[in-house]
Amino acid sequence: MILYSECFEDIGCIEVTKEWYHPKFRPVNYKPLARHVIKTEFLLIGSDDSDTLVFEKASARESSINNAGFQKGEDVIIAIHDFTSNGYSGWIKHLGSAVLAKYPMNLISVDWEAGAEPPFDQAIANARVVALEIIVFINVLLSMGTPKDDIQLVGHGVGAHIAGYVGQEIVGLKKISGLDPTGPRFQYMPEVVRLHPECARYVEILHTDYFQDLSQGTEEYLGHADFFINNANKQPGCHEVKHHSILKLGRQELLPGQILPGCSHKRAFKYFIESIENRDCIFVGVQCPSYKEFVKGQCTNCMSDTDEDICITFGLSSKHNITFNQSYYLDTASESPFCLFTYAISIELDTDKHTYEGYFEMFLTDEDNHVANLSFPDQENRIRSFKPKSDNTFIYYASHPKLERLKEARLKWNSKRSLMGKLKMKKNDIPVKKVIIEPVTRGPISSTLFKPVDCGDTNEIPNGVYRTFKAYEVIPKHKLPKVESTTTLTTETTTTVKKKWKIKKSGTKTKKKEKKKKEV
Repeated sequence: MILYSECFEDIGCIEVTKEWYHPKFRPVNYKPLARHVIKTEFLLIGSDDSDTLVFEKASARESSINNAGFQKGEDVIIAIHDFTSNGYSGWIKHLGSAVLAKYPMNLISVDWEAGAEPPFDQAIANARVVALEIIVFINVLLSMGTPKDDIQLVGHGVGAHIAGYVGQEIVGLKKISGLDPTGPRFQYMPEVVRLHPECARYVEILHTDYFQDLSQGTEEYLGHADFFINNANKQPGCHEVKHHSILKLGRQELLPGQILPGCSHKRAFKYFIESIENRDCIFVGVQCPSYKEFVKGQCTNCMSDTDEDICITFGLSSKHNITFNQSYYLDTASESPFCLFTYAISIELDTDKHTYEGYFEMFLTDEDNHVANLSFPDQENRIRSFKPKSDNTFIYYASHPKLERLKEARLKWNSKRSLMGKLKMKKNDIPVKKVIIEPVTRGPISSTLFKPVDCGDTNEIPNGVYRTFKAYEVIPKHKLPKVESTTTLTTETTTTVKKKWKIKKSGTKTKKKEKKKKEV
C-alpha cells in the first residue's frame, strides 16, 4: 500500500509504503523538500601543481563532467556525507588527499548540505532525493563507458544509507563502504529503508558508535562484512561528556556551520582513511561470533578449510569472498596511528592441579632489537583464569613499531590474589612451561614457541616480577594442522597441546549482543 508518492522533475519519484513505517522504530516519514532547496551538488576533487585540493562542480551531463576533470578509464569513488555535514567537510578533504596521493582515481564528493540540516526526520526524507540525484549522475557515467565494477560509494552515517538507496536502483556496483551507518530510524527496518548486502557486489560496514541510547550508530548487520571496532563501544580516546539526541536536535543547539558532535561516530572515517594512508599496519578484523569470545582468544585462526576469509581488512581496495552478515572484531589505539598489531598468545602452565587468576603484562623484542609493549584489549576486565592442561589463549595488542623475527618475550604476572591484598600466599606465583605467540594477520605467518630462561629448578613467575622467555622454535603456519591438536617439540619430550586455532564462524543475521538492545 502506497501512503504517498512524489516525483521530482526528470530525476524520478519516491514512494512511501507501509514498509517505511513502524510505530516504534520509524513512527514518522516527512515529505522531502524540493530539489532547489536541497541543492545537491557534485564536486570532482583534484589537485593543482602545489598539491592543493581543488573542488570542481559538475552536473549530470557528460560535457560538465569532462570539463570538471573526469579521467576516463579510472575508478570512481563517490563520497557521501552525514546529517549536518557538507561535501567540503574535513574528512572528505582528508580522504581526497589520501586517495590522490596513492591512486589515479576520480573522487567525487556529493554535497547536500542544505538538505542535511535539522530536523533529523526532514533530513532523512531529503536523503532519498539526494539518492535520486546520484542515480542520474551515475547513469551518465555509465553512458560515458564507466563500468559498474569501477564505481564504489563511501558513505558516513546517513550517507551510508543514501549509498544503499543508490545501490538498490543501480544493481551491480562494485562496492559500498558504510562508515558507522546511522541507527535511529533505520535499524530493525526492512531492507528497502536502509543499506543492506545486496546494494553492491561487496558491502563493508564499520561500526564504531553503539553503546548508549544517544549513540548515532547501529548494532544491526548491514553488509557482507560488519566490523565491530572496539565492539562499537565508546572509542578509545573519545571523552565527550554531552551527547545530543539526533532525533530532537535543532540547528539552534549547534554553532553556525557546526557539524553534530560525535567522537566515536566520526572515528569510522578516521579508521577508513588511515587504512589508505598507513600501509605498515593493516587493520585486521577477526571473524568471531562475539566480542567476548574474541578477547578470550577463541577466534584467532586466519586459515579456513573453505575459500571464505576468516581474517579480513577494510578500506579502499578491500574485497573479500564472504557470505552475508559476518561479524569481525578488532581494537584500535586511542590516537593516530590507530592501527594496532594483533597477537594471539597461548600460555601453558607447568602444573596439572591449580587454576590461577590474574593477568600478564608483556614486552616483545625482535632480532632488530625493536621492542613492543603488549596490552590486553579490555583493560577494565583483564583478569583471566589460567587453567592447567589448557592452552590459555588470549588476544593482545601492540602499537608501533612492527616486529619481524621475535627473539624474546618478557612476562610479568599480576595475581588477582595480590591485587586483593593476599600477598603471602604461594598461589600468587604462577608456573609457566611455555608461551606460543602468533601474529593474527592475513597472509603467510608463523608462530613462535618461547621457553623460560634462568629459572633454576622452577618455572614459576613470582607475582609482580618480569621473567624472560627466549624464542625456542618457529612454527610455520603451514605446519599447523586444522585438527584439534598439534605436536610441538620441547626439551623434555614430545608434548601434545590442545589446538588454539579453531575456526569460529557466525552464520546468523542478528548479532549476539552482550547487552540489551537499545530502543530508538
